Amino acid sequence: MTRNGTAPPRTAVLAALLAALVSLGGLVALPAPAASAFSDVAQGVAALLAGLGAGRRVGRCSDRRTRATWVLVTAACLSWAAGEAYWTWYSLRTGEVPFPSAADVGFLGFALLMALALLAHPARGGHRAFVQRLLDGLMTGTAVALVSWLTVLGAVAGSDFVATSLERVLLLAYPGSDVVLVVLTVLLLSRARGRETALSLVGAGVVALGVSDSSFAYLGATGLYDGGLIDMGWIGGFLLIALAGTCPVPADDASPDDAGAATALSASPLPYVPVLVALGVVVALTLAGRPLNQAEMLTSSAIVVCLLGRQYLTVRDNVLLTRELLARQEELRRQAFTDPLTGVANRALFLDRLEHVLELHARDGRPAAVVFLDLDD
Repeated sequence: MTRNGTAPPRTAVLAALLAALVSLGGLVALPAPAASAFSDVAQGVAALLAGLGAGRRVGRCSDRRTRATWVLVTAACLSWAAGEAYWTWYSLRTGEVPFPSAADVGFLGFALLMALALLAHPARGGHRAFVQRLLDGLMTGTAVALVSWLTVLGAVAGSDFVATSLERVLLLAYPGSDVVLVVLTVLLLSRARGRETALSLVGAGVVALGVSDSSFAYLGATGLYDGGLIDMGWIGGFLLIALAGTCPVPADDASPDDAGAATALSASPLPYVPVLVALGVVVALTLAGRPLNQAEMLTSSAIVVCLLGRQYLTVRDNVLLTRELLARQEELRRQAFTDPLTGVANRALFLDRLEHVLELHARDGRPAAVVFLDLDD
């Protein structure tokens, strides 16, 4: 078995696993005050490592848009690290950080910069690929938004534990930005080439961060957040991004536009995953006796409409590709069996027909004859 040429080095993988295990052990074994301080430091260090790893990759990318992507990833991680540094300093000095605080600027700055990074990555394909991505974005975004509303956003919006409007806006901003990042991640990975391990690791890290953000918003709105294993999503997410920075750059990374439009017409199942999750959540809530309101029903209908449009586009693309294939086969047959100058049947067609007639003669005893005309001057 050959090792994937874009996979991170084994030493980097082992170091990331060791860091994750140490972080998990600290969160579980240490008493509450010490575990909270340990978690703050671990999150800051992980975000800093992610920024350094992504920054290291910037210099190895020769394509302008790919380089811009990793510059923004670097800035996003460092923004989080700055917010976490303020949070840790304030927490160690006073024992409790107010909410909201200056740390939220760094945390939300991460969401903005990471969204720009995902948008900046080169997209391949023409008009059909653009329409496909548009439908995928609408379908994925609506599904993720519905799941987030039914599980987190709705609870935050109606919480009685939120004292001010600013607190409510910030608590809604975290899961709201997570919706955007998850949608952009799904769209990016669904059109990425299979060897882009670094993008897959960044996507996994963004999803892990989103889970912790949404859990923090929900528990914060209900007055139940006290750190713990939820913080592993932030630590693990940044470790995955740091690991992405150690991946070798593909040899064709410098010319992403060389790939034809067909490469952008992907058959990835990723855009359908949020739809299945949304369906599962709706079914579970319905069985639990919690019916959907009118807005939630309209959102569910929008998901179905996008899904049908996406499938129609896929069927139409298949029909067009089949027609192109048949036309190419006919052109190849014409080139193989006719003279390119006169269009008259050539020796290859004669031998093909003769072989066919002889096979019928051998099988069914049909008579066979050949007429030979020698035209000279």
